[in-house]
Amino acid sequence: MKKFFIALFIFIISSSVFVGFCFSVKFMYFDPTNNLTYLSIAKNEKLFSDTKNIAIIDPNTDEISYIFEDGFKEDIINMYFELKFDQKEGKIIFNIDDNPSKYSSYGIIKNNVFVDRAIKDKLCILTYNSKTNLYSIWYCDKKGGNLRLVKAFDRKTGWWIDVRNCKVCFIKQVENQITYDTIEW
Repeated sequence: MKKFFIALFIFIISSSVFVGFCFSVKFMYFDPTNNLTYLSIAKNEKLFSDTKNIAIIDPNTDEISYIFEDGFKEDIINMYFELKFDQKEGKIIFNIDDNPSKYSSYGIIKNNVFVDRAIKDKLCILTYNSKTNLYSIWYCDKKGGNLRLVKAFDRKTGWWIDVRNCKVCFIKQVENQITYDTIEW
């Protein structure tokens, strides 16, 4: 019986369906406002392959588009976007708010209470370039248009989205001083 379960486990792990979807897909998010699904696309179908693009699936038109051009060299770490304003909580909810594991050393979302404004039609995409050892923040609209690089920074730089003030903040200690920089969110 033990051999059966070992064989079953090996079969499941080696199954292209299981590996292709469960291990190649790093993230999948849904935007109910625009009825769009965002799906990470791996460099290849190998186990634990780096994410190299993001597919946008529009079920209204059955179209699939991609945020980055083919051949994009940086690894996509994650993406962040505003989902809705929670009237009860008085705060803006992000795509990762229900998944605390997404709050990592790569970025923290500072979601201040009582921020009542329109939801931004913007994606914030965090990438990493292993050749330069720099992280980058990219913006585009929620349909993938108007892609632009807005900031590159090193591993020692902390960052967060300041929802109340509509800024992305960067902080870094250099010797015994702190540097602080912001870009518009």
